[in-house]
Amino acid sequence: MGATIDYAILGLHGESMGSGISISSLKYKPDVDFVIADCGYGVLSDVLEHKIKQIFHLPKGFLKYLDFFAKNIFGYSFYDVRPIDCLKENDVPVCFIHGKNDNFIDYAQSQNMSKATPGYSEVHLFDGADHAQSIEKDKNRYYTIVENFLNKVLEKIYQN
Repeated sequence: MGATIDYAILGLHGESMGSGISISSLKYKPDVDFVIADCGYGVLSDVLEHKIKQIFHLPKGFLKYLDFFAKNIFGYSFYDVRPIDCLKENDVPVCFIHGKNDNFIDYAQSQNMSKATPGYSEVHLFDGADHAQSIEKDKNRYYTIVENFLNKVLEKIYQN
């Protein structure tokens, strides 16, 4: 007979919106062993407010008008999309990766999410990397960060 598998290691690795979704899923206590969150957002409305001002030169409060239509037409509010709130009781290890030159989502969002989780987390910032470009900026460093993080996760798993 062949070897049996006693344990499968399962993780989530999301980039940008995929990162936000991965972090948001943690509120449901999924049976995952780790999350790698690359250039994610913790508060969607902060990102949208910034982009509306930057691209369309509209005042800071303009999102509330768009949100009114989104709520009434689709039943969703931009202000309710807050992955950071899903970390309050998190115990799944999270590796946050973000470019320091991200012009779409401020890297402070990753730093804030790391501070918000009571479980193990680490933050790695890439100088000169724009949105979703950390791996392109320094592929070797990116792979080393992921490998070291996964080794820590495996060590924790095998200790239990």
